[in-house]
Amino acid sequence: MLTVGVALPVTLTSYEAKLNTDGTVNLNWLTASETNNSYFEVLRSSNGLDFTSLGKVNGAGNSNQELRYALTDKSPINGDNYYQLLQYDKDGKKSDLGIRTVKVSLKAVDVLIYPNPSTDIVNVVFGIGKFTSIELIDMNGRLIQKKEIATQATEAVMEVRDLPSSSYLIKIVGKQETVTRVFFVKR
Repeated sequence: MLTVGVALPVTLTSYEAKLNTDGTVNLNWLTASETNNSYFEVLRSSNGLDFTSLGKVNGAGNSNQELRYALTDKSPINGDNYYQLLQYDKDGKKSDLGIRTVKVSLKAVDVLIYPNPSTDIVNVVFGIGKFTSIELIDMNGRLIQKKEIATQATEAVMEVRDLPSSSYLIKIVGKQETVTRVFFVKR
């Protein structure tokens, strides 16, 4: 079946997330045209999997001119903040317009992941006695590997040579904090 002349509800020309010096995050997007656009919704996640609504911005409905939109996250979380932009038509249909990531350092977190991207192994370096386990998770939330961390350990190695090219999460679980980082496998 061939469908001809179906227009996308919104033509997005840019979508950016930027950390400000005061610790807030500005989210800005630009549309070239809009058809039947009701509103945009920005969702936030700390792990790239579980999103909650940060706010909504009304759309223009119908427009053939360039329009700018903005939303500010006044209280981002420490670490990686994933911002998903959704667009809703007046008939209730939604479109995913993408995810942007901003790293916020509200306090020192001692975790280093290298190499990134990786082809065979990922080294994870962390402070002694801070973490109890490490997990490798795909972007669908499936646990791929889990290792316990010895009390005196400062590094762990995760095997990734059998994984397809994609983004993955390293989740390091501790007694007082959990740190999640994104890394990439490249073939």
